[in-house]
Amino acid sequence: MFERILVATDGSDHANKAVDVAADLAVKYDGRLTILHILGHQELSDDLLHAARMEHLVEPSRQPPLAAANVPGNLAAVWRDAEQKITAANKIYPLLGENILTHAKERAIDRGVSRNSVETAMKNGEPAEQILKHAEQEDNDTIILGSRGLGNIKGLLMGSVSHKVSHLAKQTCITVK
Repeated sequence: MFERILVATDGSDHANKAVDVAADLAVKYDGRLTILHILGHQELSDDLLHAARMEHLVEPSRQPPLAAANVPGNLAAVWRDAEQKITAANKIYPLLGENILTHAKERAIDRGVSRNSVETAMKNGEPAEQILKHAEQEDNDTIILGSRGLGNIKGLLMGSVSHKVSHLAKQTCITVK
């Protein structure tokens, strides 16, 4: 146990604590650590869309898309914003994910995990499903998660990622508060 540790992170405080626990266990038991991030799929906020426009990740188009050409006035603008949000999300979420993974890896290294013993991975899809799938494919013996992430009220109603993973995983699961 603790030879091949998987820790999932979304960059939240609880996830950062989970990275700390995973790193400490990897150091103590000379284990390998994989840090996993699942890309977000929530609607892109207006603030993130604005940031994407400022960073030229999406162009502030003046023309409505062809499909919206016959849509009256305000609807064309709404259509254009929705199209830009999708484009921006496809560019921003991977960039944010890379940033989260870089910080988590450095956090683990700062706690004593050797650079050769830590790797990162990013997946796309439903978080609990992707965590379980990755753990199975990579033959991880331990999964460590924060008890709460950056999820919304939907997570409270449908069950948290940590709850789903802990009930469905074949591996030892540790949930960190």
